[in-house]
Amino acid sequence: MLQKLAIACLITFALSVPIRTQAQQVYAVAVMDTNEILIGDQIQLLLVVEASPGVTVALPQFLDTLVAGIEIIAQSEVDTSYTTPDNNTRLRKSYTITSFDSGFYAIRPFLITLLGDSNVIAETEALLLTVRTVEVDTTQAIKDIKGPLEAPLTLDEILPYGIAILAIILLGMLAYYLYKKYKERQTEPEIPVVVIPPHIKAIENLNRLKNKKLWQENKVKLYHTELTEIVRTYIEESFGIIAMEMTSDEILASIDHAGIGGATKTKLRQILSQADMVKFARGKPLASDHELCLSNGYDFVNETKPTGGIAEEPEVKEESKELSNDHDGAV
Repeated sequence: MLQKLAIACLITFALSVPIRTQAQQVYAVAVMDTNEILIGDQIQLLLVVEASPGVTVALPQFLDTLVAGIEIIAQSEVDTSYTTPDNNTRLRKSYTITSFDSGFYAIRPFLITLLGDSNVIAETEALLLTVRTVEVDTTQAIKDIKGPLEAPLTLDEILPYGIAILAIILLGMLAYYLYKKYKERQTEPEIPVVVIPPHIKAIENLNRLKNKKLWQENKVKLYHTELTEIVRTYIEESFGIIAMEMTSDEILASIDHAGIGGATKTKLRQILSQADMVKFARGKPLASDHELCLSNGYDFVNETKPTGGIAEEPEVKEESKELSNDHDGAV
């Protein structure tokens, strides 16, 4: 209880003084439960950012590592439900961190930027975490570990398994015989099932989304929700990753195992990050941001589709090319 009260007091004091003096619009502070742990212990690191009304900020993004040697076990979504008496917006995000190597770790300041701008307008103080190892009592003698002895199986124990295996074999033979008879009597020709490749379906869905003109009608959240669902479904069907049940960071971590990286992964990160900003941080992207997300969606599908597979229809290729030209003009 005293520890939580101390953290609350520290946050209140830190937010009362601007970390940067650029128009004094944004303030930030980061605190930990404690600055000393044993190897493997987990603690909470809380990042709090306060912004003046009308100022939209972007918090730093981390995957599974905060700094070298400190791992992120879990991280919460950005909580924007806090407000101050002067109508400032207060953003809160917590990280569950741990370390499995002893030593002293310096956690670099968290850099806060305006949404869509790379200039740093606020930063937290650097943090120091001490990770200590467990002391071993060398005065005690080392003892061997001896596992339990296993008793041999008896006939009474094996017999039920043998009967079950024999019954399964007989049922399998009967099922095969009935299936063979059924196939012999079947005279109607089989109707082939047309399977649409995942990348063709994804391109068609992206074309439909473009034609809906959702963000042009101020349906920004719906637009980014449908866009990320198209991309997540394509990832599931193409790479066997349960993307619909994962967070954005989990998808980006899993996509590495599929051999996707570089610029292609960067385009996927932009789509997911923009959608998260709209859905959870109430971001208001520019028109060029909406078009870039859709263009990156086309590029991600085309750059990760199977080579030598079913060719795209001409109008699908033209659709992607037209969107790319539109984006180049907007930039």
